[in-house]
Amino acid sequence: MILSIGNRAAQLLLVFSVCLILVACSASAHHQAMRDSGDKDLDPGTLAKLEDKPEPLQAHYKAVLAGDPSSQVLYQMRLGLEAMGHGEYQIAANSFDVVLAHIESEFGTTEQAKQARRLWYEEGMKDFRGEPYERAMAYYYRGLLYLREADYQNARASFRSGVLQDAFAEELQYRADFALLMFLEGWASHLLGDTELARESFEEARAHRPALPLPAADSDCLVIVETGTAPRKLADGVGQYQLKLFRGRGFEADKVALQRDGSWDNMFPIEDIAWQAKTRGGRPVDHILKGQAVLKGRVDDVGSTVADAGTTVTLLSPLLQGQMSEIRGGAAALSAVGLSSMLVAQRMNPRADTRTWDNLPDRVHLAMCDENEAELNVRFLNPRGAPIGSIQQVLLHMDRQGNRFGWIRSPETLAQ
Repeated sequence: MILSIGNRAAQLLLVFSVCLILVACSASAHHQAMRDSGDKDLDPGTLAKLEDKPEPLQAHYKAVLAGDPSSQVLYQMRLGLEAMGHGEYQIAANSFDVVLAHIESEFGTTEQAKQARRLWYEEGMKDFRGEPYERAMAYYYRGLLYLREADYQNARASFRSGVLQDAFAEELQYRADFALLMFLEGWASHLLGDTELARESFEEARAHRPALPLPAADSDCLVIVETGTAPRKLADGVGQYQLKLFRGRGFEADKVALQRDGSWDNMFPIEDIAWQAKTRGGRPVDHILKGQAVLKGRVDDVGSTVADAGTTVTLLSPLLQGQMSEIRGGAAALSAVGLSSMLVAQRMNPRADTRTWDNLPDRVHLAMCDENEAELNVRFLNPRGAPIGSIQQVLLHMDRQGNRFGWIRSPETLAQ
């Protein structure tokens, strides 16, 4: 009777394993089909949805509407930033709201988010949520959009949330060192008149950037300039399951000078995005391991063990008396389960996820301005301090509270 029960259980496991393989095959085929659809002609319904979209953003909307479902967060990140660069601020806000909703569901501070985060790291979910620096930058851009709207409370909350994402780096809590976000949190508090909160945030930022200039009590103007190209991701190691990050390439602009009273002063380089990508809490890391490679190994090991157990029972069955058909049936089922698990392991893709938010900058520079101009001049400099290209104008947006804000990107960054 015991062997019969064991036999039925093994057969149920066999059915489950076969189903698992079929699901894995089906999901893989579905994702591949969706990836391929990005290069094919769109159906009339999708084309109709693109007609009223700004022409410079249509390629990004095409990815959102017809691209790989597992990369939707990445597509929205790219769309949001591109929209900001073209002055389409409402489109940008909508895109980043979608991104942050997904991030919060898996990387927030609630118990549900902690559980989702644990699953993400251990099981290698395929949906793109980005590396810590990418998630932090999503909050940065949403915070800038809130600043434009004079919504300083939400801007402050967004910048603080970005700091928390930096703290989630590889689950090493409280290692945040994103000075850019800390300063901007202080700036939002400064505009709200929360002097004490502003002071705390500025001190936190200065702990990482001691030379950081702080605003005067009556400062109402902030200029942010971004330069360079996004960090690069490459897969390395046996099975290419190690993620390595490198500085972007193809750019010269390294510094930014701001014109004031006829003279040029260098803006403060508050954040190095490539450095944030390549470090964890200020500690350089050679590579980042992805959990799916570990899971693949575990499933493979379990499958091998179960298959060996089935083979052993089969070899010993002539020495056992009674219920021979049940023993042999159970042994065959165990062997099949083991082989099925090994096949599932073979279908797992342990390669590091190298999908990249590729229109991010390399560095962020800032300056406070107390003048009453509606625009300021900047010029980009190479690492030796020599000017690159022509002088660029920064249009200063005055919000409904009378505070001014300017943001531009270097031509190299825009060309990504």
